[in-house]
Amino acid sequence: MPTNVFLSFAMEDKPLVEVFRSLAKNRTTNLNFKVYSVKEPFDRAWKTRVESIIRYCSVTICLVGSTTHRSGAVDWEIRKSIELGKKLLAVYLIESPVILPKALAEWGIEPYQRGSFVRNLGQIAS
Repeated sequence: MPTNVFLSFAMEDKPLVEVFRSLAKNRTTNLNFKVYSVKEPFDRAWKTRVESIIRYCSVTICLVGSTTHRSGAVDWEIRKSIELGKKLLAVYLIESPVILPKALAEWGIEPYQRGSFVRNLGQIAS
């Protein structure tokens, strides 16, 4: 049975997110990535839809790029994932160091480097 994974990222990083998804899919077939891009206002209706997706997933992966720390949506998704008791991981989309989203820093979550993370994707399902 596939593991449902919610991907949290800043819209500016969408091209890098697609590269990450492609690499991950080539490494494993048991991950089902869920995304809900902020293409509409970051409001109550958006939060309700995203919360239902996060509830459906067992893991949230925050994909960290150079502007992720500025995204209110990413911060909210991280906090909601923690509130719902989801496993939370983070991965750098670019070479570190970059400024981490506030919620990741507050919870002491250090992102993995993309290459090492993709090579060890089996850890997600466990």
